Order: sequence, then C-alpha cells, then structure tokens
Amino acid sequence: MDLETENRIAAILMKEAAELRQRAEREGVHVYLERPKVRARPNSRFLTATVLGVQQSQCLIAFSFQLVILCVDALVLSDKNA
Repeated sequence: MDLETENRIAAILMKEAAELRQRAEREGVHVYLERPKVRARPNSRFLTATVLGVQQSQCLIAFSFQLVILCVDALVLSDKNA
C-alpha cells in the first residue's frame, strides 16, 4: 500500500474516532460498544457468485431428485412385472 493511501485511511480513522469521542462525551461511554449504523455497499460480485452457486445447487438437487423418482418408478414397474 502506498503512502498516500495509508494517509487517507489514517485520516478517515482519525475523523471517525474524533466523532465517536464527541458522541461519547454527549451520550456516554456506551457509544463505544455500539455497532456502526451505516453499512457499506454490498459486494455485488460476491452476492452474484453466491446466488449463482445456490441456483446451481438447487438445479443439481432437482435433477438428482428426478433421477431418484425415475429409479423408484422403474423398480416399482419391475416388481409389478415380476
């Protein structure tokens, strides 16, 4: 990581710490224990990959289930013919 990026990150962290300290002075020490209310934007590539993985798993399960049904039907028919 280059020096400019490190300085930018340090400035952001210092600003957040100063704001948190001011809130703690107004509202009390418990603000240090709270989780931040602002959430970052979700990682769209991760979410897309997760959804595709789930869809593939569901297709595989559905296909396997269909094969099981076909095998059971074949066994039932063979038992009736025997």
